[in-house]
Amino acid sequence: MIKALSLHDIFCNVANRYEKDEQRIIGIMLARYNIQAVKEMIDECFLYWDYNTGEFLDIFWCGYGEYAIPNGNNIIPVPGGDHPAYFDICEFIRSKDQLNNLVKGRYNDNIQLILINYYNHRLYYDESVRIEVEKSNSTNTDIREFMEWLINECRGVSNVQELIIHLNTRKAITKHKGASISDVISAATGIAGLFI
Repeated sequence: MIKALSLHDIFCNVANRYEKDEQRIIGIMLARYNIQAVKEMIDECFLYWDYNTGEFLDIFWCGYGEYAIPNGNNIIPVPGGDHPAYFDICEFIRSKDQLNNLVKGRYNDNIQLILINYYNHRLYYDESVRIEVEKSNSTNTDIREFMEWLINECRGVSNVQELIIHLNTRKAITKHKGASISDVISAATGIAGLFI
């Protein structure tokens, strides 16, 4: 779990973090801090998810920064953690709009995770999956269970297509309370079919 104020921050972080020939899945979380469910998830789960994803899955949180908290009406301090953190609504909106142009689908103001392939020293947005982590009737328990399940499914796979094939093979696409991936996986299966 990595705070990434903007997509530019993600690009820079990815460029410095991974080897050029490394192949992996990275995640981008879209979650507005001024939504109560998001505040609760960050308070309850951010540190756990950070350690639980280990070295195999980095999830960047758009709109979140740390250390020197700037002033402004668009800034919301985020309590807890090792370093002072904040949420910048303007940077979040900018990143959300950029991602809506780069990745199939749209952000719908629910907690959303985008899984993207990284290889050849770049991110491949055309090889990505949007996952609606939160549905209108989901509870915090549903979201926590879904994230635990997804993190476990991501262990040992290095690209989105492999993850989709793995999920299809295990018949894990059954409806999971609190999250919707089946329609996204169906759309992404066409991508996976290109690599079989």
